[in-house]
Amino acid sequence: MVKILDEVETADMLVLATPVYYFAMTAPLKATIDRFYSRTGRISRKRLRTAFIITCWNTDNSRVEPLIVHYKKLVSYMNYKDEGMIVGKGCGTVGMMPEHFYKEAYELGRKIK
Repeated sequence: MVKILDEVETADMLVLATPVYYFAMTAPLKATIDRFYSRTGRISRKRLRTAFIITCWNTDNSRVEPLIVHYKKLVSYMNYKDEGMIVGKGCGTVGMMPEHFYKEAYELGRKIK
């Protein structure tokens, strides 16, 4: 974990990606973010750029809204600069992925380079 925290401190950008599990991010991602607390001051002073990618089997907003709220609160608390979000609803498997999400991912990448 120390190596991950060291990398976050030297990074230009942090991209968080997770499937939605019971209206939340996965436990490993949450545990990693929770460990940022030990370096909140140093990380938040950087005004680190972030992006968020979510995938969800279901297509309704009620499944992803709690996670979006959590991410926005994290961005605010940690003084991150949000570069964008991709919310992949209806993406239970790669084969289910609507084509427009590939385009959204490409455009987000172009925007943040």
